[in-house]
Amino acid sequence: MSSSFMGIELGRRALAANQIALDTTGQNTSNVNTAGYSRQVVNLETTDSSDITLANGAKGQIGTGVTVSSVTRIRDQFLDQRVRSSLSQQSADSTLSGQLSQVEAAYNEPNGGGVGSLLTSFFNSFSTLSSDPANSGLRTGVRSSAQSLISGVKNLYQAQQDTLTNISQGVTDAVKQINSLATQIAGLNQQIQQSVQTGGDPNDLMDKRDQMVQNLSQLANIKVVPSVNGQTGRPTGSLSIYVGGHQLVYNDQSTPIPAPSPNAKPPFALTEANGDPIEIQGGQLGGYIKAATLVQSYSDDLNALASAVIKAVNTQHSAGAPLDGSTGNPFFTGTDASSIGLSQAIQNSTDAIAAAAAPAPPATVAVGNGDNARALAQIAQQSLLGTNTLNQAYVSQVARVGADSASAKTDVKNQDSIAAQLQSQQSSISGVSLDEELTKLIQYQRSYQVASRFITTIDDTLDRLINGLGKP
Repeated sequence: MSSSFMGIELGRRALAANQIALDTTGQNTSNVNTAGYSRQVVNLETTDSSDITLANGAKGQIGTGVTVSSVTRIRDQFLDQRVRSSLSQQSADSTLSGQLSQVEAAYNEPNGGGVGSLLTSFFNSFSTLSSDPANSGLRTGVRSSAQSLISGVKNLYQAQQDTLTNISQGVTDAVKQINSLATQIAGLNQQIQQSVQTGGDPNDLMDKRDQMVQNLSQLANIKVVPSVNGQTGRPTGSLSIYVGGHQLVYNDQSTPIPAPSPNAKPPFALTEANGDPIEIQGGQLGGYIKAATLVQSYSDDLNALASAVIKAVNTQHSAGAPLDGSTGNPFFTGTDASSIGLSQAIQNSTDAIAAAAAPAPPATVAVGNGDNARALAQIAQQSLLGTNTLNQAYVSQVARVGADSASAKTDVKNQDSIAAQLQSQQSSISGVSLDEELTKLIQYQRSYQVASRFITTIDDTLDRLINGLGKP
């Protein structure tokens, strides 16, 4: 037979369970605007039944009330992984697009002030000079156009190098942020695992960790693996995190990604201590590394163009003669876009420009001879870079940069849309709905009131039983 006081205990349990449910609803509504917060739900279950003996002598059971078995947060792990992957790609595309936009702006095409128009003006100045090679004004025009070309090439090259420097700093900063987050996640792993082992529900700690993991996914491509107890097969609460094959976090331990060398060259690839590569494909880090590869290739193309200009012009210029009749005089100095310059002789005097064809000794230079200037002008029509002329090669380079930049911008736009859709789905599952919480609040409030009335009723009954029976 059950105790006369069992009803009070049953009511007490109902009050306690509904109080926790009310508190949880309050926690949800309080954090409706908290980034990374996951909606929490109270899981109720009946307490163990009590054995009773019925009037007919048969054995039976009677319920003893309700208890809170757990307070869990609502998450969809598969959707979380999709969101992380989407954010990682979004961050990579955005970073790449930003760097390529800077490089594209440096080309200043097709505004008329780029290297392409400067090349055209340079070779046209030789054509103009060939018609009146003794004209000092036309000679000055050649020198001026050469100096403009040199300045344009160097400025473009420097802009590319500045972008690579920015990328290098970006890689270093991203690695520092990754390692810092890894340390914090490892610390949270330890706290969560300790709580889980004692039967706790560390929901707020898990939310904090998930937010950090999501931030981490925006820095690099990551793989998240929940840790499992090898003996029981149950989750321990910890996460293992891998970045490009590198185990960044394992339980309460983090292994930093080695920072790139200060003297590292593009594409600033990362390696393990033993030299094995760390394959970075997503996040800011992946965007920076891809951008470095592309910008370095643009710089290589510009160097090839500048080298072709220097070699072709110097070869032809050396074959001609300036006003003093000498030969073998170079027009440019340097070997590529970083070192191209104007010869000191031409800087000192435009008379050093070899506009005439070299005369056979003992003849002297004919003042009106512009054959070499004409030959120099014709370099613009020669296929010096494969099957392309200098201008064709440059136009191809500009088109490539523009296409790469446009493609990156399109990828950003598409990925923004995908990420927004996935985050909306994530919010619909894990986010707090005030309408739903208000409904639950009324439900739990009424349950609490009923439990209170139940206890009052049991109390009235016991009072009659104790104080009322036996009275005359």
